[in-house]
Amino acid sequence: MDGSSCLRIQLLGGFRVWVGSRTVPEAAWRLRKAGSLVKLLALAPGHRLHREQVLDWLWPDADPRAATNSLHRTLHAARHVLEPSLLSGAPSRYLHLQGDVLALSPAAPLWIDVEAFEAAAAAARQTREPAAYEAALDLYAGELLPQDRYEDWAAPRRDELHQLYLALLLELAQQHEVQGDPARAIGTLERAVAGEAAHAGLMRLYALTGRRLAIELAAARLRLLAVEQLAIRLDDALGLLKAERWAGPPRHQALRATLDWSHALLSGPERTLFRRLAVFAGGWTLEAAEAVCGDDEGRTTNDGGQRPSSSVIRPSWTCWRGSSTRRWSSSRTSPAERCATGCWR
Repeated sequence: MDGSSCLRIQLLGGFRVWVGSRTVPEAAWRLRKAGSLVKLLALAPGHRLHREQVLDWLWPDADPRAATNSLHRTLHAARHVLEPSLLSGAPSRYLHLQGDVLALSPAAPLWIDVEAFEAAAAAARQTREPAAYEAALDLYAGELLPQDRYEDWAAPRRDELHQLYLALLLELAQQHEVQGDPARAIGTLERAVAGEAAHAGLMRLYALTGRRLAIELAAARLRLLAVEQLAIRLDDALGLLKAERWAGPPRHQALRATLDWSHALLSGPERTLFRRLAVFAGGWTLEAAEAVCGDDEGRTTNDGGQRPSSSVIRPSWTCWRGSSTRRWSSSRTSPAERCATGCWR
């Protein structure tokens, strides 16, 4: 590619243009429609558009004669932004109007970041190599033409490219996971939800399931369920959160197995206490626990006369009408929930 005459156009993350080694300054696009014309042609298949298509996109409400005059003025302005020294009447290397067809850089070398991103994405999916995925993702500098967010002609391609970007991140996370690198898989998924509504959903998954299951869910479930739908289904978390292809310890494969493992670590008296505490919802005061679970003197102890371990309960403070009350809550999932799911029988 001849670097001295190559036309390079950035559309992802913002609009920038280079002609050879010269950067076209943003201030050069004084006529906004001149920039819009270049953007339209850069996104068009083959970088060609019929004149009527351009008129419909850029001057939809104008009189046909007025719209045609505006197109010629805009084309003249765009040519001189790209080629400031272009003589009057001389042909442009980059913007042609032949008959009713407008073409962008039909003869001169042309590079557009959108096309490079899509080509790199296809290559990554062919090789399945993390390095290839990273190379493709590096080309996605941001959403398509953010300064044209409300232009109808840009919206479909913007959504399409963003979905491709998210899909590549999920596929890369899966590749990291297959190669036994869960830390990088988590970092990749965090990139996928950065700035998205999905961020809160992923944080909730972390809280409910731990980091391993968050990866499995995001990679395997988000293709079928929106984050909002997934959040609703988390009410049945024990059935939903399951990683069937994970080769690690059973307690890392599903939330139910994690809870079974955690419950097995409790001593017999702690399990008895835990079952009795199931009558409470959302925590309890020490006095209430002593009344329900205490010995003859109202003390909540295990068989050795000691207070229950902090691995079973933890304190919290709650303000109620101006007074502070120390409350206690279970450090593990409620026994009532376990009984309801048939885990403890």
